[in-house]
Amino acid sequence: MQFTIHREALLKPLQRVQGALERRQTLPILANILVVVKNQLLSLTGTDLEIEMIARVPLSNPAQSGATTIPGKKLIDICKALPEHAQISIEAADNKVVVRSGRSRYSIACLPAENFPKVEESPGDVELSVKQSVLRQLLDVTCFAMAHQDVRYYLNGVLMAFNQEEVRTVATDGHRLATMALPVRSHLTHPLAVIVPRKAVTEMQRLFQEGDEEIGLVIGKNHLRAVTTHTSFVTKLIEGKFPDYQRVLPQDPPHQFEVSRELLKQALLRVSVLFTDKYRGVGLMFTSNLLRIIATTPDKDEVEDEVEIAYQGPAIEIGANASYLIEYLNIVKSDMVKVAFTSPNHVILFETALNEAEPQAKHSYVVMPMRL
Repeated sequence: MQFTIHREALLKPLQRVQGALERRQTLPILANILVVVKNQLLSLTGTDLEIEMIARVPLSNPAQSGATTIPGKKLIDICKALPEHAQISIEAADNKVVVRSGRSRYSIACLPAENFPKVEESPGDVELSVKQSVLRQLLDVTCFAMAHQDVRYYLNGVLMAFNQEEVRTVATDGHRLATMALPVRSHLTHPLAVIVPRKAVTEMQRLFQEGDEEIGLVIGKNHLRAVTTHTSFVTKLIEGKFPDYQRVLPQDPPHQFEVSRELLKQALLRVSVLFTDKYRGVGLMFTSNLLRIIATTPDKDEVEDEVEIAYQGPAIEIGANASYLIEYLNIVKSDMVKVAFTSPNHVILFETALNEAEPQAKHSYVVMPMRL
């Protein structure tokens, strides 16, 4: 195997597949990138046996076909160390890879390509396509509510639900839930829902940028494949039954009002100044045209702040985790946020429109009440 390529043309796809590499070094070859040259096309593959990422780069200079695996971090560090616009030559023979650029020469031990593992895939049951911008938005506004290393393993990811007219993402850690749907035309004959694990969600956010390029999705029994012009991404899916999110979302709660997102966020941040890492509880006191945010710390410190709201219902106080509210208000970009609730013992519902052009694209967020 031998090929020549510009530094920038190699570095970007290397950084793309780097996220899939195994960091715990359970198998030495999982720290390597599979490098394959065939028909003037360079493909780079990284995997940790749960996800697999493939980046493809067309080669303009004549190349010799072949395959090997190269330690990913070393190859990336070499590319970063070389000057911009440098020409890089890579040649593999006898379990060694020689990297040349200008007066620099690196000889790196490598492992055989035939030993490189593949993520096992089941046959694809469903194929559909969505725009990069749609998938990216859906993940960005829900993934913050995922659980982290929860024993209920099905919460450590994002539910992706598809039907003929829309795609919806849902994430929850049992204390809060975020969901959003955007219109997508598909040829599905029946609804489909899969749970994408946390690491795969993070890598998909990194891979897929804002834009109208189509992503082809192939969904099997235990895997999801996402394909763009220059990248393929495969992840195993989480098996298990995701909670019924529709039961969590309150239907027509009697008390509703709108509030400035920025004013509410700033008030919560001011109240949070006295919090410790372990205690984040605040009381939300809803009265006529006024929201009072009250907190008492374990050290008996007290803090109170106020926000004007367009509320005309009875006085109600609901306990909530301030961090959950601030995280949500940091994620959404709308000027106004709709707040709805039923009673002190029921969830608080927050809703925002994605943007003015798509008022029907609602982002819903539910926070469980907490005892103060």
